[in-house]
Amino acid sequence: MMRSFIIITVLSALAACSVADLPSEEEMYTIVYDEKYPNGTIVSDAEFDSRFKSVIPLAEWRCRSPAISRRQQTVTVAYHGDPRDIITRTTFSQSGNPRISQTPLMRNSILITITSRSGVGIDSLVQIFT
Repeated sequence: MMRSFIIITVLSALAACSVADLPSEEEMYTIVYDEKYPNGTIVSDAEFDSRFKSVIPLAEWRCRSPAISRRQQTVTVAYHGDPRDIITRTTFSQSGNPRISQTPLMRNSILITITSRSGVGIDSLVQIFT
């Protein structure tokens, strides 16, 4: 009896920890990719507002795709700008936990692909900056 109680307690604690660390599906969070964070970093809303709200994005897209049972959704965004406009930063405000891939920064063009997890839709705001 005591052994079952300990196992249930440990499992409950692990479940509580995992829920506390991960944002819920409805919560939006922002990932920033730039020279300082080439692999991306998650920033809080307050940090994003203080660092990036005064900067006007070069381009911005709202990417949405509905959830389809047992299917991944993919959205691809391509930007090709003036040769003088060098892309130095991209930001992704999103819900869920999609996989993001992009071509390297410091060019005048970029290709971004967002792929959802199976059965989950896509709701992302993509911004690029010079």
